[in-house]
Amino acid sequence: MKGSYILTTLEQMELEVRGVNGAARDRLRGRVESHRAELKRLTQEFQSAKKAKDEIIEISREDSWENNITEDQKKRLLDTSEQIDRTGRTLQNGYRMVLETEEIGSQVLKELHEQRETIQKGRARLRDTDAELGRGSRLLSGMMFRSLQQRIILAVVGLTLIIVACIVMYYDY
Repeated sequence: MKGSYILTTLEQMELEVRGVNGAARDRLRGRVESHRAELKRLTQEFQSAKKAKDEIIEISREDSWENNITEDQKKRLLDTSEQIDRTGRTLQNGYRMVLETEEIGSQVLKELHEQRETIQKGRARLRDTDAELGRGSRLLSGMMFRSLQQRIILAVVGLTLIIVACIVMYYDY
């Protein structure tokens, strides 16, 4: 019904295009031809869709596929289903192993992080100790220098006293 209406409309458009003069006629004629080609394409699509629907209906009308299966095919289907089950279990086991491995890896990373912090704290304490040792060494060196300096001063004072005592004794006698 609609297809005949569209054809009639296209024919009317062609009649009107014939009545137009000049360059507009060529442009309008091109448009009408474009519409005609589009109609042809849509009609073909409709026919192929209708044919596919008819084929689906014919397939559903046939005997069910279970009646056409041989014992060999049933055995192969059962074997395949068992293989699928085994593969599923293997995948589940693999997934469980991946989860366990991820958990172990997480624990190892946590322990490594803690050990790294311990090492960094140890390094910081070592640096502090090194700085304190350097300062202690400088203090000890200073103390040793002062002790030597005081001994020299004491020796000079003692020597001076001896010289003064000798001079006093020399002039006194």
